[in-house]
Amino acid sequence: MKFAKIVNSFGTGFCPGCNSAIRKFNPIEQRVQASLNFIDSAPNGFETLNVQSYYCPVCNANDRDRLILSYIQKNHSRAISVLEIAPARAVRQRLLKNKFNYRCCDLFMPGVDDRCDITKMTCYLDNSFDIVICSHVLEHIHEDTKAISEIARILKPNGEALILVPIPIGLEVNLYDPSTEDIETRVRMYGQDDHVRMYSKSGLTDLICNSGLNIKTWSHSDDEFGFEKMGLSSTSTLYVGVKRATNF
Repeated sequence: MKFAKIVNSFGTGFCPGCNSAIRKFNPIEQRVQASLNFIDSAPNGFETLNVQSYYCPVCNANDRDRLILSYIQKNHSRAISVLEIAPARAVRQRLLKNKFNYRCCDLFMPGVDDRCDITKMTCYLDNSFDIVICSHVLEHIHEDTKAISEIARILKPNGEALILVPIPIGLEVNLYDPSTEDIETRVRMYGQDDHVRMYSKSGLTDLICNSGLNIKTWSHSDDEFGFEKMGLSSTSTLYVGVKRATNF
């Protein structure tokens, strides 16, 4: 299945959020760029963050939205069931427009299909979804092991959890201190005052594997031409936790 159009000759890039040919993606806002300099754990930037090609000028999809949609576009059909936690507008609109069996949930966000706590998603039965999208959510949650276990529970056998969190390039271990409540300290350590940890690459991988999911990634080496066309950095990485058919 391909829901992406071929890039037209007048454009140099492509956005899977709106199927548009793009001459140039827009950079992240200057105030956000400036704030990145104050994050102690990320002197070399973040794994999935293309500061200079962040937003699509047509649909406003950011680079992580485009990464998620590129993976689904390349690997799945419209017949699958998808749950998106804390939905991104661009992802939601694209999957609904392409008639995926789609639902979304959040504890606080208005306009979602289901109101639920990610650490206790009692509104969903075991083995309910082919894909669960969880992008930039886990860094807000103290009980991330419960959250990833719930995601694993509601996945169908061979289903996939598409996971993204902010990961500083070169960070070797997770940063987490549950006693940290000072806003300035949280911003300096974790990037935002409502974040409770900063993940390392190995820390996120361990979290996914310890939940009983197998792990694979979707990165530049899987689709070099596509990543460049979509304005994705060479370090951008989507973490995919795959539920074993014999688990749970």
